[in-house]
Order: sequence, then C-alpha cells, then structure tokens
Amino acid sequence: MNGEQLLKERLSRDWEQAETAARLKVSQPYLSLLEAGKRRVTEKLARRAVRVFNLPPTALPVDHTPQPKTSGTKTGNLLASQLAGLGYPKFSHLKKTGKVNPAAVLIFALRESDLESRIVEALPWLIFNFADMDWSQIINSAKLDDAQNRLGFLLSLAYSIAKQVKDENKKVLFKELLLLLEKSRLLRDDTFRRKSLTEVEKAWIRKNRPENARFWRVLSNLSADCLDCRQS
Repeated sequence: MNGEQLLKERLSRDWEQAETAARLKVSQPYLSLLEAGKRRVTEKLARRAVRVFNLPPTALPVDHTPQPKTSGTKTGNLLASQLAGLGYPKFSHLKKTGKVNPAAVLIFALRESDLESRIVEALPWLIFNFADMDWSQIINSAKLDDAQNRLGFLLSLAYSIAKQVKDENKKVLFKELLLLLEKSRLLRDDTFRRKSLTEVEKAWIRKNRPENARFWRVLSNLSADCLDCRQS
C-alpha cells in the first residue's frame, strides 16, 4: 500500500483528512505527507489501514510478511493455518493465523520443495477466490524460484474452475496469465513433492497425469473436478 492508495480510499468514503488521520492513529500533517508520496507507508500502518478501510487481504503487505524458516510438517501446518485464516472451507476447523496477503501464501507455497497434498489442493481455491492478487509480483517470484511450471499448472486448474462456474472475468484473467507464463515454461518435469515422491510414483503419474499437468510438465494427478473452490 502506498500514499496514493490511502488517498483513493479516503476520498472514496468522503472522509476528511483529519477524521481519517484519527482513525489511522497518525497526525493530519503526517497523513498529508503520506498521501503526497513524501513519506513511505510502513507495514504496520498498511495493516491498520486495511482494517480501517475494511479492505480485502490482497491489500495487505507482501514483501515483509514473515516467512519463518520451517520445513516438512511445520511448513504444512503454517500454510494450513494461513489458508484457514483466509477462509479455506476444508481447513475451517484449524487454528487460524492472523490474515496475510494471499499472494504471500502462494509465493511461500511455491518456494517449498515438498508440499503436502492437502496444501496443493487448496492453492487453486486461493487463486480462484483472490484473483485480484499482485500477479506481476507472484510471477516474478515464481520465475526466480524456477516455479513457473507449478504456478502455470495451478492457474490452469483455476481457469478450468472459472469455466465450470461460468465466471467470464476470471476466465479472461487466468487465460492472460497462462499465456504470459507459457513464454517461460521450463522443459524439465517438476513436482510439488520433490523429496517424498518415489521413482515408481513418478513413473505412474507421468503416465496417468491429466493433459494440463502434462503440458506444464508437472508430476501431479490433480484435476479441477475434485476441487472445491467455494468461499467460506
């Protein structure tokens, strides 16, 4: 979030600068500097602004979202808690973390070398329900981590769901993103389970994976038909 966005949200609500400053717990002169782009919006203030303006979690900061150094089960549990906090129905029974930007969750998941199946199944839901994420940041991060094939596969699942539910806006968006990612598609096979998938399992999945997984060279048998993308 930047000063221009603060100004836009304030004006859209027809709030006076003094009133908004009080809600944000800053001084009016400081808010004026923020709106003019002469001061940087801190992460703490951005989170407060999201609450004050009742903005979606996609407005939360991404760059400085904490990503603890975890692995295996701890990583899965952390991602599951974050997804529960964002409303993923299948994790509604889990303890929820404070809300984080869904883009941060997706980037975090794509960086993991061995992701639990339950988390992989949740990612198309995340993409479908938070389609207004900062996709340039997500795609750039995926490319840096050589994860563009996995991201492309997940987007293809979200695209299939958009077709099923006849959401034309999301169909157009996801198609544009897929075409963009195709330009950097890697030629080697990739998987969400780079550590735990056995050679026998790899051979079976390679032979039986759906067409979109084959196209994106991802070793996965996940299909849109078995996913639930309802918002809780």
